[in-house]
Amino acid sequence: MLFGLLVNEAVSGKTTIINYIFGIKILRFFGRISYGFLCIHWPLLLIISPYLTKWLGGFLSGSGLRISVSILATIIGVLVSWLSFIYYEKPFLKLKDKIAGHHI
Repeated sequence: MLFGLLVNEAVSGKTTIINYIFGIKILRFFGRISYGFLCIHWPLLLIISPYLTKWLGGFLSGSGLRISVSILATIIGVLVSWLSFIYYEKPFLKLKDKIAGHHI
């Protein structure tokens, strides 16, 4: 339903809702790190899950343990993705802007 509303706003030319939604800071943040998160979240989950499970296993068990491991892995994935954006993607974006400014 939200997607339909956004399409309607875009087609009708009244973009106040779209501007509001795309102006929300948390959505802009996740939009910036989304590619890095997409690339890193699964390998990171596979690597750190055994360690988190062992670490939290003394306190939790069953579905509580699995949910806790997933939440912590997601938080770590967001942090790693943010660092990737700052130190890896951003320099390439700046380089792209420099190259795009030069006409060959």
